[in-house]
Amino acid sequence: MRYMIRVWMIVIAMCLLSAADTQPAVIRKIAGTIKTGEKQKVVRVVAVDREWADVLKTSVKEVKAGKESFVYEGKVDGKNFSVEGVLPGRSYDLIVWTDKDGEKTRWEGACMDYHREILPDKEVTEEDKKWLTDFVKEMPAFTDKMRVLHMAADHKHATLLVELARTREFHSDKGGELIYRVELWYFENLFGGWAKDKNTEKVLARVRGKAEAFEKKWQFLPDLGGVVAGKAVEVTLPEQADAKNGLAGGLDQLTNGK
Repeated sequence: MRYMIRVWMIVIAMCLLSAADTQPAVIRKIAGTIKTGEKQKVVRVVAVDREWADVLKTSVKEVKAGKESFVYEGKVDGKNFSVEGVLPGRSYDLIVWTDKDGEKTRWEGACMDYHREILPDKEVTEEDKKWLTDFVKEMPAFTDKMRVLHMAADHKHATLLVELARTREFHSDKGGELIYRVELWYFENLFGGWAKDKNTEKVLARVRGKAEAFEKKWQFLPDLGGVVAGKAVEVTLPEQADAKNGLAGGLDQLTNGK
């Protein structure tokens, strides 16, 4: 009897080992290519887990990587890059730094997926886009400069990447300080009218300080957002920074109202 039990235990163990050998390996790496313009060189790539990373720490000019901070350092080899050690099944945004003739640009990913599962609706209309854009620009708020950088929408749901800045003096202002934020806002078209989903905003960037605290060229791109391990990334960066994607020439862009 004992002999038979031992035989069965060996058979079960062999079956488990065999099954383990046939299971696909868990991929814990994000990899792909980032194409750039002439003379533009990728010098650093990190992957950020937005759900867990501290936005104040990922908004500084020198972002520190580490698994404990949910910021994963990448390796760059020409146009190719890889980020290892990420968790499978989770979504990450990439932050890419490029250098062109000694001038750096920060390109930051923003996942434009809606904050929950939805059924696609008919195409967004120009009237929809105008209402959403005007809502952001005209909404009373602590910030005095507000605009839409990117929009992903159909006729029923919309994700907006919004840039907000406080350029006027404010309480506890230490003199010459600005507050700059970039957030994801979500909207739903119910009963014939758009409404902002409450308490669903996601802050991607937040900086308070003087000019030296800010990236001079800080661009936000949906193409760098929502990447996952095991799926190849292929991105072509714009030739140069553009104000439509964020900061393209320092804080003058905000204070001069451009």
